[in-house]
Amino acid sequence: MLEKEEKIKSRHDGFYKRFYPIGMKVPDDGRVILNKIQLDILELIKQKPGISQSEISELIGLSNATVNYHISIMVNAGYVKLDRKGRKTMCFARLDEEN
Repeated sequence: MLEKEEKIKSRHDGFYKRFYPIGMKVPDDGRVILNKIQLDILELIKQKPGISQSEISELIGLSNATVNYHISIMVNAGYVKLDRKGRKTMCFARLDEEN
């Protein structure tokens, strides 16, 4: 329905079907291009390796749910790695990411 109304677009990526907002550039190699919020979050993670999502939420001024959403996108795209220690989840920038 959202595709018919031209709110989102989809692209097949092997076994998966990925969805993108209409205004988002989709790279030819299938790699996700990060938006401003995601770039800000990634920069914060690079500055403070091991930072938690709640700390990111406080520093950036976004809700925990919003930060979780953007981090999930970056994890799936390979920009961020999560390390869980008990109840705490720490965020790390992936060394192989290209920015």
